[in-house]
Amino acid sequence: MIRKDDIPRFTNNDAWTESVQLAQGYSVRVKVGRDDCAGAPWEMCDGHGPVSDWRSKESKAPGERVLAEDHGRARFYDFAAAVKLARKDGWGAEGDAGMKPGEKAAHAAEKDFEFLRGWCTDQWHYIVVGVEVSRNGAVLDMDYCGGIEDLGDYWREFAADHANCVIETNIKARRTAAIAARKETIERRRWEARDVVTA
Repeated sequence: MIRKDDIPRFTNNDAWTESVQLAQGYSVRVKVGRDDCAGAPWEMCDGHGPVSDWRSKESKAPGERVLAEDHGRARFYDFAAAVKLARKDGWGAEGDAGMKPGEKAAHAAEKDFEFLRGWCTDQWHYIVVGVEVSRNGAVLDMDYCGGIEDLGDYWREFAADHANCVIETNIKARRTAAIAARKETIERRRWEARDVVTA
């Protein structure tokens, strides 16, 4: 089986990695490219504070923070509303152990703001991860999945999990086919033995 750490890190050039050779003739290649079809994180999933549409920078309201700006316009993150939402929904974030509910909510909203700002400032992107699994040179499966964050190593975990699922399925299928072939051989020999004429 393949581990996350066996998957080579990418350079975001939309090219296949070198094959990772595994036992029993299996090999895995991964291809990663930017997902230009993915929306903004606050559109893609729940659990984020409110983000405004583009407005003039001067329209900033109390409790809002500038999330992104471009030519005098900005998107704002409603930090005050995010803290209320975090408290109501019980958000948590790394490093909040031992905090009181209000502190924990503010900490979670801060982490959410940093996460969304990272996307806005191109510190991370959504990517498409392609995984190709082969055995003895024959491609068993090639699959692509988009909308995966390139922040951290989740994309490598995804690639390893997908490859392992394909390999396990193939091993079971080969084992089932081998058992069926053995049964067929035994049955054929049994019938052949019955057809022998004895004197």
